[in-house]
Order: sequence, then C-alpha cells, then structure tokens
Amino acid sequence: MTELFPLNGYDGMPERWADLAKEATDIRWVIDGLMPEGCQFILAGCPKVRKTWVAMHLAYCVAQGKPFFGMPTFRRPVLYTFLEDGRVRVARRMRDLGITPGNGLETSAIQANFYMAGYDKSLELLRSSGPMLWIVDPLIRVVSEQNLDENSSTDISKFFAGHRQLLHDTGTTMLLPHHFRKAGDMMRGSGAIMSEADGYWDL
Repeated sequence: MTELFPLNGYDGMPERWADLAKEATDIRWVIDGLMPEGCQFILAGCPKVRKTWVAMHLAYCVAQGKPFFGMPTFRRPVLYTFLEDGRVRVARRMRDLGITPGNGLETSAIQANFYMAGYDKSLELLRSSGPMLWIVDPLIRVVSEQNLDENSSTDISKFFAGHRQLLHDTGTTMLLPHHFRKAGDMMRGSGAIMSEADGYWDL
C-alpha cells in the first residue's frame, strides 16, 4: 500500500510515516506539566528581582526531587554554570538557601547531584552524562563569551541552534536567567531570544 504522506528523512531519503510514528515517545518532565526535558527556557526579570536565587532554588528542588513552588519535579543531576558570580557569593547564597553538604548537595564532585563548572567544562560533562538540568547564569555572559551579539537575531539564533541537538541527544534541559532592561519594560537583546527559546518565565 502506498503511503499517502511520505516524509523526507534526515538523509534526504523518503521516510514512511508508520516508521516515524514509533518515535513518538511520552514526554519526560523536569517540572511536571511545565518544563519538559531537552528544551531551552528563559528566566527573565528586572534588575534585583533575584533571578539567580529562583534558579538556585529550582536547582535544589530538582536535585532533591522536591516540589518547586508547589509543582512536582523529577529528580535528576543539576549542572549550574555560574558565569557572573564568584565562588564566595555562590557559597553564601547556597548557605542562605539552606543548600549545605549535610542535605546531599555538593559543589566539588562530578558524581554529586549538584555541582558547578565553567561553560567549556559544562559542555564536556553534558556530552558524557545522562539527562540533567543545566542552568547557565546569565544568558548575556555566555553569549558575549562566544563573541555573539545579544541584539543580533542571527547571533541569537546561532546560539540556541548550537545547543539544540546536544540537549535533544542527552535529554538535558537548559535554563538561562536573563535580564530586563534597566527601565524594566522589556527583556534585553533581540526579540529572537523569545522566539528561539522553548519557554519563557517572566519574574
């Protein structure tokens, strides 16, 4: 029987819908019903809204499998890439959030649930590990470190596309804290940030 709707596969050859349909597996969630794995999310807000605090609290909840503001999470390792805050500030915030070695979270060992690393090291870890929640804080810093312009839609599209296949292959979800303009009326950078991301939280 001839397929009514043949599809082109990745190698350019026709692919049958019946074969492709077998890949429609159930969604796996990081935050139930809100954040699926393999996606890229923006966490944006005005200056001093404590975006990093919220992101660190999410990291703690996911690493422990505890609810995040009442929403169920599914436990998995968390990789937090701090590109703006130094070690002392991170340590103080972890302490103030109740994230201590005694409750199962560490920052020094790869095998731990929650650990910190630079951007390049983070990429190495992701390629050799299973599904994670990867928080890169903040978006503007990692974009500029790759010599990309946050105001260029081409550069922003390149940035998101550069991570998409890796996240898909590893089942990792990426959260990117980002800033509003100082006036607090809109998000910094190109409008492509919202269109390229899979989800967007406004604090």
